[in-house]
Amino acid sequence: MKKSTYLITLFLALTFISCSKDDGDSASEPESSASLIAGDWDLTNFEIADGKSTLSVQGQTSVTDYSSTGKNFASVITFSENPNTLVSSGSFDTVIEMSVDGVTTFTQVVPGEDYLVTGTWKLEGDELTITNEALEQTDIANVLTLDTTTLIFEINLNRTLQVSGFPFELEGTAVYTLKRK
Repeated sequence: MKKSTYLITLFLALTFISCSKDDGDSASEPESSASLIAGDWDLTNFEIADGKSTLSVQGQTSVTDYSSTGKNFASVITFSENPNTLVSSGSFDTVIEMSVDGVTTFTQVVPGEDYLVTGTWKLEGDELTITNEALEQTDIANVLTLDTTTLIFEINLNRTLQVSGFPFELEGTAVYTLKRK
């Protein structure tokens, strides 16, 4: 079980450090929203409160609830227009807390590595599509807030990956908060 917990923790840490999605706006018109996104943004908060992970190993399935929060933020995301590209730099630490039946079984701080996103973005209404070329992954973020100073968006995670050759399912809602530099 310790090895499974370690593998889950390692996977979650890598997912949170390497995944990044950004936002759009639901309160403005598409043209003005796209203009609002352009610029440099500091990542100031990251949170997953409703996470669930499922790992299947040799016919046994382990389901664990988890939450994750960021801290020690030193990450900047730059959105450019025409063409609509984005690049991130910096890092942040991730605190992962796992629980079974509401009882915390494991907490770990995972030191941040480079928070890398390089790709393109597209805003349609309150949906921000981010294509991360580094991960060959596309995500759709729901923009909760977009104004001249704040960008908040959420991404619904629903991924199946292989961890040491075993299927690992990750679910939850990641919420990112950015402040204009």
